Amino acid sequence: MRYFLPVLIVGFLLSVTSCGNRKAESILSQAEETLGRNPSLALELLRDSDSTIFSTKQLRADYSLLYARALRLNGIDTDDVSIIMPAVDYYRRNNPRIKRVRSLLALGQIQMNKGDNIAALVSLIKAQQLSEKIDDPDFQAELALSMGDVYSQNFLFEEAIPYYERSRDYTRNCGDTVRMLISS
Repeated sequence: MRYFLPVLIVGFLLSVTSCGNRKAESILSQAEETLGRNPSLALELLRDSDSTIFSTKQLRADYSLLYARALRLNGIDTDDVSIIMPAVDYYRRNNPRIKRVRSLLALGQIQMNKGDNIAALVSLIKAQQLSEKIDDPDFQAELALSMGDVYSQNFLFEEAIPYYERSRDYTRNCGDTVRMLISS
């Protein structure tokens, strides 16, 4: 009988936390589903969410990665690396690999926006090395485009050209005509 109240309290706290996690997972799932079709809606959904519901390291990492991608897809260039660091730190030690390389890609893009091209190149090269077995042409196109951009920003145009061509080829295979025009 004396353990009844503590057990009841622990049970209540677990159910409240579990409900919060389900709500956070639902928001992240909706944002990920709409990101490709309607990035502005995904960004709005992420911005409007209460950040306290992302209570675990994995949920914060997923939110961080989706938020950075949503910013990028909406044409919002940020130089605040703290946006992506929860994902970089978490996925450095955890799977899946695609999230690890996406977080490194986002970090490289943010570092490039910040003007830290050497750090950006290091992040993008790490992403490239880890992504060799990932069969996602859309991701590969974005990575190649970013690699070309970082070389171009350093006036290394000869090194940039093969990456721009690779990006164009991946986008052509995806049928993404808008990005293909940007990559050409």
